[in-house]
Amino acid sequence: MQVIISITTGPFKGKTFVFEKPDCLLFGRAPDATIAMPDDHFLSRHHFLLRIAPPDCTVTDLDSKNGTMVNGVRYGGRKEAAPGVKCAPPGVKEVALRNNDTISVGKTTLCLTIQPAPAGAKPAQPAAAQAAPRPVLCANCGREVTAEAGVRGQAANAEYICRQCREAQLAAPPAQAPAAGDQESADKKLAGKPPAIPGYSVDREVGRGGMGIVYCGTELATGRQVAIKTMLPTVAAEAEHVRSFMREIEVNRQLDHRNIVKFISHGYSQGVFYFILEFVDGMDLDDFAGYYGGTVPLEVAAPLMLGALDGLAHAHRARIKAAVAGEPSQFFTGVVHRDIKPANILLARDGKRFVPKVADFGLAKSFEAAGFTNMTADDMTCGTPSYWPREQITHYRYLHPASDVFSIAAVYYELLTGRRIRAGLERLYEDCRKNHTKPRLADLVVAIMTDPVRKVREVSRDVPGPLAAVLERALSEQEMPAETDTTGMRARLEKLRYRDAAEFREALAGALRRSGVAV
Repeated sequence: MQVIISITTGPFKGKTFVFEKPDCLLFGRAPDATIAMPDDHFLSRHHFLLRIAPPDCTVTDLDSKNGTMVNGVRYGGRKEAAPGVKCAPPGVKEVALRNNDTISVGKTTLCLTIQPAPAGAKPAQPAAAQAAPRPVLCANCGREVTAEAGVRGQAANAEYICRQCREAQLAAPPAQAPAAGDQESADKKLAGKPPAIPGYSVDREVGRGGMGIVYCGTELATGRQVAIKTMLPTVAAEAEHVRSFMREIEVNRQLDHRNIVKFISHGYSQGVFYFILEFVDGMDLDDFAGYYGGTVPLEVAAPLMLGALDGLAHAHRARIKAAVAGEPSQFFTGVVHRDIKPANILLARDGKRFVPKVADFGLAKSFEAAGFTNMTADDMTCGTPSYWPREQITHYRYLHPASDVFSIAAVYYELLTGRRIRAGLERLYEDCRKNHTKPRLADLVVAIMTDPVRKVREVSRDVPGPLAAVLERALSEQEMPAETDTTGMRARLEKLRYRDAAEFREALAGALRRSGVAV
């Protein structure tokens, strides 16, 4: 399917944008907006954001002054609406769009069209459902869920796990493997039941997140302990997309480093993806920081920071062989993580010390890019925006090691200060804690686009000056014009921050030595 955005009035009348894969479109006066209109003062600098996962599209008002009109209804807006203007309920800043919907802001009107990809093209999503759609059964419970699976469910050989099963599995208490000989228990489909994986036994659950569960298991041939991570697509998974995702993730086998969680194997069964990984006996960096009350002493944090950067640096400069369907294998340099956060830095016990290991290289980004989650829905976005640089929104599909540098520096900032890098993020998470809610993507985006990174020593005087300077360079941001090409983006980011994790690690080690910390 395609999502087409056509501008029907205003300075850019006649311009169109075509999307066949997940992406974002930013509208406003700022130079880094996809559609930038610096002279239209009705607009805010970052006015609204379109999140697109064909055939779905959601518009989010980014705390603009005048709000965003969708089909004649105003969403968001800090300024009081004019008399007679129909407004969405207070606090509602976003809405899912349908075919032929219109968005009006200032002098500009945009029209949304959803249609099948043109003949001869290889669509990123299945063709539109026919008048009489074929029945779709949940791959887990067998219930008929044709309407819920939607247009994606009509693709040939697509598999779908219904929302009820997904929610039940992720909400269920930890599941244990059935006792030996208990065939009735083994055969019964229970929420939270671990997947059956040839060659492995599933022993116990060790963690869970919004997209799946992590189990501790055993490789039957060797007795080796492993981690088994599952991920549940939130939309129907088309067979060709499954194969493409598997090929892309396969490159992780080639990342062999002491400070990277080893990727052993992967597969797909009954609508569930599973990944066999090195089992890390320890904790993640988030839990470790919690042990210290949220702020880890520099002498304790320093070896963990450098070790994680060793692993990330190896990935950024690794020579990778990639298989492309129907073409000879190709070589390229470097793997970008795209979802660095404390939960993805695991700490393995090694005697009395911990060895940091970076996990899940490219997993969230590849999962979303393959269309296995609907990024237009607030609770289905892969990745953790709290640690994103702004270019991860304005140039959503762009990949560069310097973006990972920003994210891991944000993790270290938080580790050493106990505070988030942006004041808006801190306020948002505090409000959510008080109200027992989760942060909405729209509010995270507003904080990222409007709040600058706070100077380290304005937040904590305990961080030495040389170290603060290195972190602040790694966290530098600027508005990148939307039309900047890949070469231009690379040059700008490398000059702005550090070229990759290896360069950042060298600067960080030097700053630690100048601060009197042994490295």
